Order: sequence, then C-alpha cells, then structure tokens
Amino acid sequence: MVAASFFLIANLAVSSALMGEEIKLDVSLDAKPIAANHYAGKAGLTLPDGWHSYSNPPASQYETPTALSVTTKDFKLVKVQYPKGVPGPENNSIYEGSLEIPFELKWVGKGKAPTSVVLSLKYQMCDDRTCLPPTSTTVKLAWPPKAPKKPAGVLKP
Repeated sequence: MVAASFFLIANLAVSSALMGEEIKLDVSLDAKPIAANHYAGKAGLTLPDGWHSYSNPPASQYETPTALSVTTKDFKLVKVQYPKGVPGPENNSIYEGSLEIPFELKWVGKGKAPTSVVLSLKYQMCDDRTCLPPTSTTVKLAWPPKAPKKPAGVLKP
C-alpha cells in the first residue's frame, strides 16, 4: 500500500480593500495635573467602517483585547477605564466605530523627567469574515503636557 500525503498550504491574502485599514488613534493629556507629575488623558479611537476590535476585557482568552500601555521607562498608567463593549457576531464583546478610553499617566522616575512619553495601543481588527493579525500603533506626546497657546489677540469686526 502506498501512503499518500496531502498538504494544504494556506496563504493569507489580504485584498487591496483591506490593506491600510487601521485604527485612528488620537491621544491627549490635560495641561493641568491631577497631582505632581500625574495627568489625566484620553485615547480616542476610530475603527474603519465594517471592522471591530475586541473589548477589554475580552469575552474569551483567545481574543486579543484592545489595550493601552506606556512604553517609556519610569512612566506608569495609574488608571485605564476601558468602555464596555457591545455584543459581537460570535457571542463576544467588541468595539465598533469611535470610542474613548480615559486614563491617568504618572511619571514615577527620579531626577529630571524626560521631554516626551510614548503610549502604545495593541489591538486586533476583524470584520464579519476574517481577523487581521494583532498589531499595535504608538503615539509620542510632549512631557509635561502644556496648555495650548492662546491667540496673540482678538480681532474685532
């Protein structure tokens, strides 16, 4: 008897319609501190139409939750308030559309603080047919936060 082996090789093909799809991330820190070196902030996320990411916490251990982290040494996310997800297509909890993640960030180092801090958002985007591999995006913010510049003057009509 001759044994035959069959191999199925699957290639992940991402159509041009999916390429470049990513979460839009807009992060801001309040200019007024909560306490010394401790600021409140917001991470605003916008997912492309037809796509979702898994909520935090996820409904299953096999889902990659949307998660905010700080990558700069001597900074700590003191508090992160993930919004509640909505029911997803597979009895899971997901984020769709736009959402806001309030957080608190604190510099816990000694000596002179750095002039910037980097935050990272890890996520996995899915549509109704497939999930893209987990990925992350980063944003660099000035530290400490500064109030927006006021206009030089007011023009009167």
